This record gives sequence, structure tokens and C-alpha cells, in this order.
Amino acid sequence: MARRKNSTTALLVPVCVICILIWVRVLAQSYLPEPTHNSIQGMQVDSIVEGTEKRLESTRSVEPDNRDETKSRTVGDAFYRNVQPGVVPEINGHHHDTRLPVSMCGGCRGLWELDYATEIFGKYECHLECTEHSDVYWYRGGDMQRVVPDILFHTSDEWCNRAGVVGRYQDFKYVFRQYACHGQYLHQYKDVHNMRVIPLGYMFGMIPTSSAVHARDILAHIGNTRQYRWSFVGHIKSDRSKAIGIFNDVQPNFHGISDKLQTVNVYKDSDFVVSPRGNANLDCFRHYEASMNGAIPVIVGGQQEINNTFGHFISMPPWLFADSWENAKLSVRGLIADRDSLVRRQRRVLEWWLREMRGFSLQTAGHSAQNHSV
Repeated sequence: MARRKNSTTALLVPVCVICILIWVRVLAQSYLPEPTHNSIQGMQVDSIVEGTEKRLESTRSVEPDNRDETKSRTVGDAFYRNVQPGVVPEINGHHHDTRLPVSMCGGCRGLWELDYATEIFGKYECHLECTEHSDVYWYRGGDMQRVVPDILFHTSDEWCNRAGVVGRYQDFKYVFRQYACHGQYLHQYKDVHNMRVIPLGYMFGMIPTSSAVHARDILAHIGNTRQYRWSFVGHIKSDRSKAIGIFNDVQPNFHGISDKLQTVNVYKDSDFVVSPRGNANLDCFRHYEASMNGAIPVIVGGQQEINNTFGHFISMPPWLFADSWENAKLSVRGLIADRDSLVRRQRRVLEWWLREMRGFSLQTAGHSAQNHSV
């Protein structure tokens, strides 16, 4: 009897030890924070200097290696799910299999327009070097690579000083470029028939979905009263101080520096966004970030500069243009006094943005890329 009792005790001891270990492990895990998969968290920003070099250490691009895809893309999963397959449907002369990432080469890592590029082209792999298997060449400066994919995505030409690159546009089947630079490149554009000037886009991490989905949601609530008559988010330079000083008595308003999430909330809650020029160009990301939030950009410039800068989209943006900040304020006050006209103008701004995002196709000789609905 004693022998049986001893054997039972010997059996119970390791069982109890195992139970205690399991209990300790469960208790420890209960204090660990839940992992987050937000498309904004996990991004490490080296520097964000407006109008200059913009770099982002991000894993948004799918690395071309043998790792499991779900492990290699740690940022932006929700964004990818919402914007696939992109609004440029044709790659290399055939309908691209949207289950596979587009092969993009060049300067496609760490850029301001990461989310915008994903909305346009869909999910993509990023390779520094272009090869015969590349679909899109993202060019943003420096010497052009020798291998020429079908599509050139030309960004960051704010200073309009890359005439040599424009001279190579005919080597590509399609060209999408930011910044019209019509006055600077007019003589070269006469021979270019495969190019479309596109909106600058919007900063990465501002919204968790595509701008089209975001804009449609804003459009559904366009009649709601907004907190601010006008806002300005950004650093003070060029004519910005003068603009803010002239508009400051139009209350309530917001002007200052904010993070990207607060910026979206400010624009969603603003009737107008005062949007002076950037470093060297009347065009500015702020115009488009305001537009997709239903806020009317207020822009001051000469008529010829306005036409040269914004007259090359699918249609002229229904923004508020003026030849001086004083006259711009008079127009703003006029719309504030007429609520119905104000809401109609905000609706037109959102509808304009949606048309631009739907219209990513190019008419070329003997060929037309078919649109996808956004």
C-alpha cells in the first residue's frame, strides 16, 4: 500500500509542475500589449522637409526575395486590401493579373507618394534596378536607367529643370508625371503624345484607405457644418505669412503645424484651405490633400501661371483662384455668405478629385488603355 502511494505521489509532482508553468505563461501573456497592424505605425521617418528630399524607411513595398509575403509586408496591409488592383489596368500590353504585384523599379522606396502610387498601380514590388521584367519605372532624379519599361512614373520635378528626361518620354509607352511645367517644357511637349500630367497626390499615412474611398465617404456627408472657415497647415515661407495675415480675421480658423492625422481632421473640418505656392512652383500637395477632404483650395497667381500649372488635368480644378490674397478673401467671404453655393463648390471639388482618380488612362496612337472604376 505504501509503495502504491509513493508511486502516485511521484506521478502527481511533475503534473503539478507542468500546470504551474502553463499558468505562469498564460498570466505573462495577458500583460503583453496586442500587436498593431495600422498602416501608419511602424514607419520610421528619417526626415520630412517640405519641397526637399523626402525619405521613409518603410516595408510597404514587397521585397523581391523568397520570404513569405505575409511576413515581408509588415506595414500597410489594410491599405493594400482597400486599393487593389489600382486604377492603371494595363501593364506591358496586356491586362495585368491583379493577384500579382506590379514590378516597379527605380526610386520607389521611401517616397512621399507611397500610398498614392499604390492607389494608382496597385500592390507592387520595388527593385532598384530596372530589368526586362519591370512594369513601371519610378523616376525622381539623377541619370535615367537604360532599360525602359512600358510605363514611366515621373515625380519630384518641382523646379522644372529636367528637360533631358522629358526628351526621353518617347521611349516609353505611357508617361505619368507630376508638375505640368508647361512654360518650361513647352517646346518638348509638342512632340510628346503619350504623357498625362497627374495631380501631385497626398502624403503617405494620411488615410488608411484609398483617396477615392475616402473622398466618397466625405461626399456622402458634404452638407455637414465644418468647424473652421479656413485652415493652413505647413511651414511659413514664400507668400504664406502674407496670406495668413490677410485671412486671419476670417474666423474661426486654424493655422500651424500638425501631424498627418491631425492634418486630415483639420481639412475635413475646413470650408477652405489657404494654399500658397511651394518652394518653386504654384503646385503643392496641399491642394490635393484638401480636395480629397472636400475643402476648397484657395490659390493666388497670375492667370497664365494658373493655366500653365493646372490646365492640363482631365478638367480644370474647381478651386478658388484669385490674383491677390485680398481678392481671394473677398471671394471666400462671398461663398461663406451663400451656404448653398459653398456646399455645391465643395461637392464639385470632391467630384473633380474622383474623376481624376478614375481617369488614369492614356490615349495613344492606335491604342487606348481602358479605365477601371475607382
